[in-house]
Amino acid sequence: SGIDEQDSPVSSPSASVSRSHGSSDNLLADIGNPRVLVVPRKTRAQSTGHLELIDPKTAISATLKNLESKLAGVMMLWKNRKSRLEQTRKAIAFSDSIPAILEWIDGEGNKYLEGKNEFGRSVEDVGKLIGEYVRFEQQEMRSVAKEVERLKLLYRSIEEGGSHLDDLNQIRSLASQLGVKWGRFDRDMKARNSNLENALHFHKTLFETTNWCHKTQQLLESLEDKKERCDSSQEVSQLLSEMDLYTSATRNDQTERLQQIKHLAVVLRNNYFTEASNQIELNLNQMFSEMDQNRTDLKRLQNQLVQIEGEKNKEERTKKQRERVMEELVQTEKLYVADLRIIVEQYLPRFSTNLLPNSLRGKESIIFCNIQEIEKFHRLFLLKRLEDGEDDVDTIA
Repeated sequence: SGIDEQDSPVSSPSASVSRSHGSSDNLLADIGNPRVLVVPRKTRAQSTGHLELIDPKTAISATLKNLESKLAGVMMLWKNRKSRLEQTRKAIAFSDSIPAILEWIDGEGNKYLEGKNEFGRSVEDVGKLIGEYVRFEQQEMRSVAKEVERLKLLYRSIEEGGSHLDDLNQIRSLASQLGVKWGRFDRDMKARNSNLENALHFHKTLFETTNWCHKTQQLLESLEDKKERCDSSQEVSQLLSEMDLYTSATRNDQTERLQQIKHLAVVLRNNYFTEASNQIELNLNQMFSEMDQNRTDLKRLQNQLVQIEGEKNKEERTKKQRERVMEELVQTEKLYVADLRIIVEQYLPRFSTNLLPNSLRGKESIIFCNIQEIEKFHRLFLLKRLEDGEDDVDTIA
């Protein structure tokens, strides 16, 4: 249907017969095949006295090809129309979803990041902050991140096939806002996570270094006690060996830990970590100094005992021992005065800073009492008298 009868290459038998009424019998007789239609047309073949013969299969095939071509054109138009409608649907969905994401970033997201410079003051504090970060990341941020990735894929699809959209520039503007805000928020979250890990490492390293200082202080006190009871150079030599073994096994590790602490304090850029780093460096250097001084004292004692042991005269040996006691008394007083000066010059001023815990503020007189008067007495009077009478047993007594 719909094919013009004049354009059709195939005519019905009745039509053919009616159009060739006068000679149909002769035509059929000449062809001798009832399955072949004879269509008389005014062609150049007729001028020679011949008729054009068309196979029905050829005619039907030509008609089908024509229909297929038209159908393909219709399908192409429909496909393009469907694609445009789909791009429009995506554009609407994209535009409707963006405001909620931006509102979440400006609201819940930035609210969490308000305390991004707080890292706690102990391992326990940092552990709690890390727990809060994990809960926020899993319960809040993760679902938003999935939605952002979905919108990115949706936007790429719109860019690929949405050139016909009237509001394409508005969609691009929304995508740009999402990219900027989400990119900044994601970077801040990653920085927050990294800083919390650094803070945890800082506190753990600080704790280990502080423990080493306490352990070393106990060792030095034990060596000091053993030194008092040494009666031979061999005993002192054993103490030196113990001291050297401990130093070689731990001192380099503490130096590396101190470098880690100082580096993390710089990375975290927080006054608390800077102050804590400076304080542990001061404590560690003081401990190193005491270790060196202890070894020097042991070495000097060893040399003195070697000399004493080499003296045959008992009285001379007794005299040397008295001199050693007097020298040790003077040296001990010097060390005590040095410790008092450290307290007066380094620890007392810290009670006037804001970094001091509330439980200690205003209690310097309770903790240190009259430490300043004690320091002046030992430094200006007692130590001076001991140094002046170092060679006189009666004066020292």
